[in-house]
Amino acid sequence: MLILDEPASGLDPRARIEIRELLVELARMGKTIFFSTHILADVAEICTHVGIVEAGKLVASGNLEEMQRRLMPHRRIHITVLGKVEEAKALLVDVDGVRTVEVEHQGALPGRQQLVIEYNGADKEVSAILSTLIKKKIPVIHFSEDVRDMEAVFMQATKGIVGSN
Repeated sequence: MLILDEPASGLDPRARIEIRELLVELARMGKTIFFSTHILADVAEICTHVGIVEAGKLVASGNLEEMQRRLMPHRRIHITVLGKVEEAKALLVDVDGVRTVEVEHQGALPGRQQLVIEYNGADKEVSAILSTLIKKKIPVIHFSEDVRDMEAVFMQATKGIVGSN
């Protein structure tokens, strides 16, 4: 068992990468590693189980995928279309798993508008949303999903409490 406190603190980029690779290799060998860090990208790459502590209290724990599903159950998808925004919105409202469809803003170029949808569905269904828009001849110029990484999970699990009184 290895217990580390901020193992990458103060390291240059090369040394940080090397320590991360060493920890990944130790984990592959079956070693248990406990470490605290503020570098959440390292957590996502190295850890199989995560605990988030705020003000001395454990506020969330589990594997990253479970925590993503529990803390961020809805996917946010951003779609920018050229014109036909009302037609796109009407089409998206009828898709199974779509919770909300909002017109977020008009782009810098005339005719561009962004739709933001909250969606409960798997990757295959997300792909089907794009296919449906294209089949209906709605000109899509951008299609992306918000990242549900360790930082997003952390922000969802915590309230920004710095200390306890």
